[in-house]
Amino acid sequence: MNPEASVKKQIQVGRIVVVAGCFIAVLMAIALDNVKGQSLFIFSNRYWDS
Repeated sequence: MNPEASVKKQIQVGRIVVVAGCFIAVLMAIALDNVKGQSLFIFSNRYWDS
């Protein structure tokens, strides 16, 4: 972090970080969607199926 950064630079870096975070979240969602035949929530059936 740069304590001497201007407000304009802080806003620019903040926007880049938010866009990068959203991009990573989309990639992770696609990757998890492509996992076939595996239950990501192993114990969910024990609690919800009676």
